Amino acid sequence: MAPTQKRKVLPPQVPGRPEIQFREKNEEMLNTLINKEDERVRRITPEQSRRPSGFLLHEGIVFLYNFAGGNLMEEKRERLHFVSLGTSILSNLKNLRKEEFEDMPGPGPALEDWLKERRNDKEFYEKAYKALAEEPYRFSAELNGMRDFLDKGEVDQVYLIATDTEAGRFCYKLLFRFFREREIEVMSAGPLLGYYKADKALGKKLGPEAASGIFADDLHLLFNNLMELLRKHKQEQGKDVLINATGGFKPEMAILSLAGNLFLVPVYYVHETFKKVVFLPPLIPPALFPEELEVLEQIYSKPDRRIVGKEWEVLYTEKKAVVDSLADFRVLEILFHHETDIEYGAELTPQGIFWVEIQKKTEELE
Repeated sequence: MAPTQKRKVLPPQVPGRPEIQFREKNEEMLNTLINKEDERVRRITPEQSRRPSGFLLHEGIVFLYNFAGGNLMEEKRERLHFVSLGTSILSNLKNLRKEEFEDMPGPGPALEDWLKERRNDKEFYEKAYKALAEEPYRFSAELNGMRDFLDKGEVDQVYLIATDTEAGRFCYKLLFRFFREREIEVMSAGPLLGYYKADKALGKKLGPEAASGIFADDLHLLFNNLMELLRKHKQEQGKDVLINATGGFKPEMAILSLAGNLFLVPVYYVHETFKKVVFLPPLIPPALFPEELEVLEQIYSKPDRRIVGKEWEVLYTEKKAVVDSLADFRVLEILFHHETDIEYGAELTPQGIFWVEIQKKTEELE
């Protein structure tokens, strides 16, 4: 599925239009046009003013929408991507620029020591950043995962989640600069305590048991931080939030997915075989979201897992917020008329079908 999810243009009921938030520059002109159109509509029958989609069509508003280039959509939400960072930049510098970085060790304690010695080496840093800036999608798995979003200008803010290691710090520094130079606001979700740093801080080898305990504590910290951040940015501030789980350790991906699922935030990564963005299906029981499950099961019961016509009109009128939330979560897709850009139905995505069937399997086990 493409990264962009189309948003609602016109409401199902034209008179009143309480839910549209018009941009300031169009407000006066729109109010005049709307009043005239409402008066005209009252003089004709509903049958005369309806299109096959079942929505009242105000030609003047549709014309003005097209003229304004889409500025009549509800106020654009800030688009925030949480990004877990791995060390692909370092691996690719060594593999793709062998002559320039031939003395760089592979991943491990030796690389940590090597990078620590070069913390203030501006020439090394600039050389690494130049390579990244020239071919960002080749050198960074994280940026490659965001390619479609970046190319379409669909990233306003990023939270970079890095391990508290020399390698993590170095990659964070490069990506911080990359985003800033493209006028994308950069935040930090706080580092995970790295095994190598903890090992040196204690002055002795930790051993597998101690390392395992620290790693579990760090994942717990990551989960708690993510929950607070998602609550703040999605629930309280209403941002359009996504999670890029391409980089980092596999356990981090599990934590990112769990936290994202609990807030109905989509999680994506670049599939290693197909080299395309893939949205991960939700893995938590949908029964945790009874309203959402009811909508999904209603659509699941229809032919082709699709709902249109009168049933869709009633559903979207009564459950607009729930449907929009599920569309943001990538478990359903709202269908738009190709000429009027007005919704006429919705269908489940493969992720949505998967989620409903998790519920059915869960019920079979009870």
